[in-house]
Amino acid sequence: MRIIVNTDISVDVNELAKNMSCEELAALLSLVAEQFDGEYKNRRELAEAMAEGTSETGARFLAEVISSTIYR
Repeated sequence: MRIIVNTDISVDVNELAKNMSCEELAALLSLVAEQFDGEYKNRRELAEAMAEGTSETGARFLAEVISSTIYR
């Protein structure tokens, strides 16, 4: 027997982020980047779109992550 269930689940992004580990957040960020890599061939457009929704604190944190990755 096969059952198909379609449902919508409302998730508060703040609550989700609070309950995720650092490893889970990093994995999510990697998966998002991979998805955008396929959808956005123009990296400048992607950067502009992401910058619109990113806070200054978020942008600084991402810069630290990138710097750490490059210089390890």
